[in-house]
Amino acid sequence: LRVPICNTELETDLLLLLDGGSAWVMMHVYSRLVDENGCGDLTYHWEQRGDQFVFYIRPSIYWHTGEMMTNEQIVASLENSFQHVAYNFARSKLKQLAHEGNCIVFHYVGESEELLKVLAQVEFSIRYEQLYSGPYTLNQVEADQYELRVNPHYYLAKPILKSILLQTIPSELIRKISLMNAPHNWSETF
Repeated sequence: LRVPICNTELETDLLLLLDGGSAWVMMHVYSRLVDENGCGDLTYHWEQRGDQFVFYIRPSIYWHTGEMMTNEQIVASLENSFQHVAYNFARSKLKQLAHEGNCIVFHYVGESEELLKVLAQVEFSIRYEQLYSGPYTLNQVEADQYELRVNPHYYLAKPILKSILLQTIPSELIRKISLMNAPHNWSETF
């Protein structure tokens, strides 16, 4: 499958995402604690105990390299995400973030819906160096082409499509500007 994405370069830094195409790709490469419906992704269950929110992590989650993901890596990734300027409101309500056994525990003085909504954002995808844990891995094929391939170590149902080729194309605005700036030889046009 070939899919056009409208940007000149795919942004892979989750905290610098500004375009929908890059965000869509990153949501298929990385995993989050919960999805946009508040359902488990890396977690199989969560519960609230006062201002404690406890997320139970699935056993045996591996990065795309086959290395096992650790709760320390999950906490470090989440702490990094809370530093994003867009989440100042959530960071001010986060009193502590830690791991206990197979759980990630948030001491958060806010509503559960608010925390779940924050954790479902692409910026809160779990990342560690250049390791992926989502359904696909990402490889740059050429300067303007990327390939999503099925992650052999993905812990949920495997995707149906084995490979997706992403072709970056300039946005409509960039195409219009380049046409306006291009020298025209009207004799060749007609």
